[in-house]
Amino acid sequence: MSVLDIGLLLFLAFWAIRGFFKGFMSEIISLLIWISAIYLSVKYFHIPSKIIDNYISSEQVSSILTIIAIFLITFMTATVLGFIFSKFINIIGLSNYNKVFGLLFGSLKGLVFVTFFVFIIYQTDMKNFHMIEDSQFMPFFKDFLDKYVQTGNSLFDSLELKI
Repeated sequence: MSVLDIGLLLFLAFWAIRGFFKGFMSEIISLLIWISAIYLSVKYFHIPSKIIDNYISSEQVSSILTIIAIFLITFMTATVLGFIFSKFINIIGLSNYNKVFGLLFGSLKGLVFVTFFVFIIYQTDMKNFHMIEDSQFMPFFKDFLDKYVQTGNSLFDSLELKI
């Protein structure tokens, strides 16, 4: 087993353990928080930006401040709601299920990150490194990517899922 394989196992173990301790509901809510915060920041930054424009002369600075403010407000609100919801799950006695499904979801999240990492590696010349070629796990991820992802010659070409 190569150093890369050990690193991948530790990375996956980290995400699984993190998911277990945070719980499924917290993991799902965290994912939804990030998606909503980014979406709301990008989609609706122009509305409060008009108000901030009255106080700041630079349109770019006011847009950046507005995006950051919307992101932080969304993130803080959703984090508090996620905490309350997780406590509710514990109170009604579903904490064991929450933790087991959190472990599974955390493992899945780790696998997605590793698969993305492998995708990036195989789009570059790093795929020829000795450590990559000696890995026992990299061929598994490479086969998965070959089966389900179709790409052009460049990382920035189209990415199309073959599902």
